[in-house]
Amino acid sequence: MELSVGEMVTVGVCISSAVTAVITNLNTTRFLEKKIEQLEKKQDKYNNVIERTFRNEESTKSAHNRIDDSEKERREDNRILTSKMDQILEN
Repeated sequence: MELSVGEMVTVGVCISSAVTAVITNLNTTRFLEKKIEQLEKKQDKYNNVIERTFRNEESTKSAHNRIDDSEKERREDNRILTSKMDQILEN
């Protein structure tokens, strides 16, 4: 069976189109994989920032609690000292 020139051109165009489609698909896949990898790295950095922020907030809360406790102790100590000074002055 012999193909005419028109049929050979048609077969050639079909093969060329198929090869182009496969190459384009591979390039698109590589591009998307690279973009996904970049997004994953950005997401990791973001998650790291969120984790550090959370730890800082917890540390800040703890520091505020210690400051509040120290202030309460100082006020109580002042109250006791004032009371003792009043007792001394009354005697």
